[in-house]
Amino acid sequence: MIKRDSLFPKPKACLNRGAQAAAAGPRAFTMARRAFARALLAAGLAAPMLCAAAYPERPVRLIVSYPAGGSTDLIARALANAMSRTLGQQIVVENRPGAGGVVGSSAAASAAPDGYTVLVSGGTQALMKDLHPTLPFDPAVAFDPVAMLVEIPNVLAVSGTSPYQSLQSVIDAARQAPGKLAYASAGPGTPANLVCERLKVEADVDILHVPYKGNAPAVNDVLGGQVPMMCNNLAGTLPYADGGRLRLLAVTGKQRSPYAPDVPTFGELGLERLDTSVWMSLVVPKGTPAEAIQRLNEAAARALDDPGVRTQLEQFGAVPIDTGVQNYAALQGRERELWGDMVRSLGLAGTAK
Repeated sequence: MIKRDSLFPKPKACLNRGAQAAAAGPRAFTMARRAFARALLAAGLAAPMLCAAAYPERPVRLIVSYPAGGSTDLIARALANAMSRTLGQQIVVENRPGAGGVVGSSAAASAAPDGYTVLVSGGTQALMKDLHPTLPFDPAVAFDPVAMLVEIPNVLAVSGTSPYQSLQSVIDAARQAPGKLAYASAGPGTPANLVCERLKVEADVDILHVPYKGNAPAVNDVLGGQVPMMCNNLAGTLPYADGGRLRLLAVTGKQRSPYAPDVPTFGELGLERLDTSVWMSLVVPKGTPAEAIQRLNEAAARALDDPGVRTQLEQFGAVPIDTGVQNYAALQGRERELWGDMVRSLGLAGTAK
């Protein structure tokens, strides 16, 4: 180990040598002073190399803006475990739910940009300012993207005992009795709510919205027949569909989900603007060092290639995507273009809980 005194001599020793050089004459004193200055310069240049350590040096906090046990949380934990092995440091998942993701996003936005705070983000991040106009930060500029992760489509689902066998049968029933049919969602301003509202616009039908506080109670009431249908992500409906308790009528996205290949896309059924899926990504506070971002991106890519992680993702209908972030800004812009006006026109600002 290099001792500090070998790089930075004690003041007394420095003064003694200076005094000795001064006693030897002006020329010797000048030479000693120059040599000391060169030593200080060399030590200053060497210090960063001696002190710098490869990132990460300690555990990394991964903020999830939704409750523990939900699909976002479980996917994040699967990825965190695999990324920890690559990074050689633990990635600790911290659930900060509330206000439609605002609580967790605020915590991440205010954290030090040092690579030790990461946020699970997604398309809803682009709408946060529309849903919460008084937000003290702008999510569009408060973060740097790290990696794209997965896509999860949304679906229109009915009970397995429902008389509705297709999307068209729902549309026909809604047109025959405007405002009589209802759909459930996880709450106002959620992706599922926006998907069903877009369905109403594109199909020109009037269907009542019944908001719940989360996906689980909404699913329960659809299964029990209290509400005839729901919009939800595939992760929250696939287990029930596999058992025949829910029937999936249509799925968002440009192509059918490999986990529900028999379910047509909305686009196939004539509603082409419902071609977007819920996507997840990792972001960090603006100004995080490029080295940290690169290391996190590499760890995320390796995690998504891990066979064990892919098996876990299949359970949620989550499809891994390229981790590159070159299209991140464009994706955010598309989300705002597609959903921003709807959020404002429906008066959803401030309603996400």
